[in-house]
Amino acid sequence: MPFRDGGLSGTTNMNIKNLLVGGAMAITALAATTAASAATFLFSFTDASGDTSSGQFVTTGAGANQTVVSISGVFDGQAITGLSPYAAADEILITNTNPNYDFAGISFTVAALATDFNLTSSPNTFGFGSLLNSANDPGGFGTNPVDITNFTLTAVPEAATWTMMILGIGLLGAGLRLGSGKPERAIA
Repeated sequence: MPFRDGGLSGTTNMNIKNLLVGGAMAITALAATTAASAATFLFSFTDASGDTSSGQFVTTGAGANQTVVSISGVFDGQAITGLSPYAAADEILITNTNPNYDFAGISFTVAALATDFNLTSSPNTFGFGSLLNSANDPGGFGTNPVDITNFTLTAVPEAATWTMMILGIGLLGAGLRLGSGKPERAIA
């Protein structure tokens, strides 16, 4: 059934459709480009000893180097209970290269293991840095590092990004709902 516009011509109907579709595409494109500025990052890693960890970093700042302000997740099935000053960590997350942390690294605590851990860029055998722990290296001087064999980091889009994407898709749907916009022929 053709769309009845209450007196609007088919050309006006087509212009509205083009405006809605264009607006939807612009909003969706904007949403896709702002996802990279997310302040939450999901991570997971495995080390050469078979330890595994996954969770999320919450950061402040912008650009490639961001400061981690909180961490949550699990390490070998035990809850990560927060950030730690172990090994003089600076808690800098580097989002655009591996390893995703610098020499001072990111330190966290696993209370159930009574151990602090530090993700550090040195040594860097597999390209993901290494892991120090306070049980084997109480001072955090890097005397017993364990190589990280795999590390993944993924940005989580902000709520505003999701809102813009949903709005863009909604506008796209509304534009398509208007139909073909063919004008009706007048009988003379």
